[in-house]
Amino acid sequence: MNSTRRDINQISFIGQNLSLDFCNTVGWHATDDPKEWLHNYETLVRWSILAKIIPVDNGEMLIQEALSKKEEAMDVYRNAIALREVIYRLYVSIINGTSAEQADMDRLNQYIGKAFSRLKLQKRGSAFELSFQESIELDSVLCPLVQSVSTLLTSLDLSKLKQCEGGGCGWLFLDTSKNRSRRWCSMDDCGNRAKARRHYKKIR
Repeated sequence: MNSTRRDINQISFIGQNLSLDFCNTVGWHATDDPKEWLHNYETLVRWSILAKIIPVDNGEMLIQEALSKKEEAMDVYRNAIALREVIYRLYVSIINGTSAEQADMDRLNQYIGKAFSRLKLQKRGSAFELSFQESIELDSVLCPLVQSVSTLLTSLDLSKLKQCEGGGCGWLFLDTSKNRSRRWCSMDDCGNRAKARRHYKKIR
């Protein structure tokens, strides 16, 4: 994984789903030289704040807590990266119409079991809802990610799941366009590159 430092504040959210945006914390995911956005526990928390997984105040508390629990923070970070790659491989297998690896399914079920043990039933006004308990546990940032992937995998939205056609980009998204014609992570990025390549071939 390329270790070039990227400013996490510059990352784009184009997936239209939390777990897809999490997969997209790697640039050029489908190449032999992917570009990592998440370099440590702090950048994982900073991304979580940007993704609105946790409030800013909670995020700052987690970052401060991690300073005194460096080994635990590193373990959480490594688990987050492992989770991301499991999710990514599962989604790509769905897009390509291939079977998911059983090892990936087993690993994801382990994450689900741990995360969902923290769910509790709460009353909001006249309604009830399941939500995660507020916590400053360092691995609490993983719970909403696990919930997001499990919700998407059990939904009817899988037919909308796509991967950017930009060679090597690898970013994932839900195609919510009216005629399901979206091909790129962004027209301003891979879309423009494809347009430039077509123009170049035309004028040669």
